[in-house]
Amino acid sequence: MNSTHQNKQLAETLSRVLSEWNSGKEKIRYTIDIPKSKWDFIFDMVTCIIWGSFGLGAFVLALKQHLLFPVGIVTFLCGIVVYVFARKNAPYTYIINRKKKRLYWGTYGRRRYWQQNYGEPFSLPTFRLPDDDYSGKYARMREKLQAQITDETGWTFEN
Repeated sequence: MNSTHQNKQLAETLSRVLSEWNSGKEKIRYTIDIPKSKWDFIFDMVTCIIWGSFGLGAFVLALKQHLLFPVGIVTFLCGIVVYVFARKNAPYTYIINRKKKRLYWGTYGRRRYWQQNYGEPFSLPTFRLPDDDYSGKYARMREKLQAQITDETGWTFEN
């Protein structure tokens, strides 16, 4: 279940992308949180444990040597690694370049983007809806936006 902040963010993303699409904007960028598979999540948790152990060891060693600055850096870096890896959802960023007729997408865990040209078989993740969409307003917006994207690009959306 989504929090109030997440519901607001999902609604704003859907509204913004639809508005940008209708206005003919050349590059449209949005991010969707996609749940990780069970094994990806387990791998990420093991990675967090290893990094956490490294960070704790470095912290203890630095305290024995009276090095406070490296302690802060190591703790900060380990915190970033734990934050990125320990999430149950992977935030994927999508950039649709309408001028080049191409899609770029990637996630924070991978430091590169892949690309897909218009007309090539490809399936985009469905835009997530806020939990508080009782009137169906955002569901209708999503259907309209996804139909427009499919008409122009030839890509389908996962259900």
